[in-house]
Amino acid sequence: MLNNELWQAPPAGGGAFYSHQIEQSCRFDKGSSSSLTKTWGGNATDGTKATYSVWLKRGEIGGTYDILAADDTYTVLEFLTNSASDQFYFQIERESNTSSPQGLVSLPSFRDTGGFMNIVYAIDASESSADQQKVYINGTRITSFSLDQSSRAMSGSDTWAVTRNGKTAQIGKKATGNYFDGYMAEIVCIDGTDYGADSFGETKNGVWIPKDPSGLTFGNNGFHLKFENASDLGNDSSGNNNDFTANNMGADHQVLDSPTIGTG
Repeated sequence: MLNNELWQAPPAGGGAFYSHQIEQSCRFDKGSSSSLTKTWGGNATDGTKATYSVWLKRGEIGGTYDILAADDTYTVLEFLTNSASDQFYFQIERESNTSSPQGLVSLPSFRDTGGFMNIVYAIDASESSADQQKVYINGTRITSFSLDQSSRAMSGSDTWAVTRNGKTAQIGKKATGNYFDGYMAEIVCIDGTDYGADSFGETKNGVWIPKDPSGLTFGNNGFHLKFENASDLGNDSSGNNNDFTANNMGADHQVLDSPTIGTG
């Protein structure tokens, strides 16, 4: 379980409980090296501001698993097993010094494999150092990190590598290792806007539940992966047609398991 009780099981049944239904998720298999990838051919709206939201459920604990990366070089979001075990690692690429990216490691540990959690990671280089990287787990902002945020301040040239022209966004892996094992649903990437967690979810009866993100401003290289089509799992529903390539994934990787499962 999560050691800080940020995850709570949703109520069984009762479709009216959820104002926004997520009908399915995508299964990522570490053993078969499943991933989604896209190489960008156009410029981002504003690389210094971005937001990434994902609902995910782990398949196993222990080990290091990448959720999001840019090229084979930059880990953006991963489960990181170290002495504290199963923490989240968040990183914004530091263009001014690529050997020193701006990483944060969450102090809470997350070990639950029984339910979905929502992760929102927002960046804005124009904010103060304490607010340049904002991390939310199920609507709760995480403010305790093993790295001092003031020492990880972004400069004006530090940008979001995930949507930068020429970079390859990689969901579920980094390079040829650290493949994610589990489920992801409703992946939203915003290019050019720093949104808070309340744009992607809300608390109802003490439970963090999804909100419809379709009305958000996605920006040029933003995307919305809903996994509605089993034969086209990388289809982008944002209106931008920023489709991803599904690697080592068949139609059986679309599963009827989601943050709102059993409520339709």
